[in-house]
Amino acid sequence: MAAVSSSPGQRLLRYRRRKPVPAVLLILVLSSVAGMVWLNVLGSAGSQGPDCPPPPPVAGAPPSGDVLDRTALDEVPPAPPQLAGVQVLNGNGQRGLGKLFVDDGRLVAGFSAFTDAPVYGLAKHGSTLVAAGKFTTVNNQARASLASVDLVTGALSPWAPARMCTNCATYWDITVSGNTVFVASSGPGGQVGAYDLATGAPQWRYVHTDGDVQAVTVSDGLLYIGGHFNQYVGSNTLANERHQLAALNPATGALDPGFAPRMHNSYPGVWALAATASRLYVGGHFGGVGSPTSNREPYFAMFGAI
Repeated sequence: MAAVSSSPGQRLLRYRRRKPVPAVLLILVLSSVAGMVWLNVLGSAGSQGPDCPPPPPVAGAPPSGDVLDRTALDEVPPAPPQLAGVQVLNGNGQRGLGKLFVDDGRLVAGFSAFTDAPVYGLAKHGSTLVAAGKFTTVNNQARASLASVDLVTGALSPWAPARMCTNCATYWDITVSGNTVFVASSGPGGQVGAYDLATGAPQWRYVHTDGDVQAVTVSDGLLYIGGHFNQYVGSNTLANERHQLAALNPATGALDPGFAPRMHNSYPGVWALAATASRLYVGGHFGGVGSPTSNREPYFAMFGAI
């Protein structure tokens, strides 16, 4: 490409052509240097490293032992595993359930309960520990995601409620109030149910939602449930519209009409509930509470009198 002068009569000026010789010479020099460096590295790879003599002896110190060649251990056979002096803590293979000392985390001997799949919720009631999860056996005996064991020994009780529904395979949370166990469940959508702690009989037909129920708690005469449901609780009507949080009558399972907060960003929703007589604390993954522009505090919310 040529540059043309704007004045008539002047000759055309062309760009100066670059000479490739200096660039070629530079590449050759750098290639030679790199080649020599790699030859030196590869040629010395098998040589011995620098000597590391032992430190000078210290008066009164015990002998440090014999100094061996760097290859001296190559021909030494390994010690058999049964001779290794290793102490394994809490490594007894107990699965799903366990009991630990709170001061140092040591496993409490004598508590032998175990399950074949994860446990997601626990509730203590007197001398009984109630467990909920995804398991189908406890202590090698059939149970449908819900069981109770002795709090001291882990012995399985005969309490064996039937599964809430055919596809309700995962119970996310439980709470005990009085003589009733309340259960939060997955399933087609989600469910919440109630069982008699003495007989295992359902207290009322499970309540269906359009997404998993993942947390339950009872306070001040209401059963609070949380999850990632985002359309309805009970039946798909405008009056039953709820967003991740709802309150039920614990005696009947009926939806409480006066508690209907709006939570934003439905999935994965509410995962933890705790309550006092005047406050409900909510934890999970949500973008806000109330109108879309107010109280946008993710992961935590509080309801009740301040």
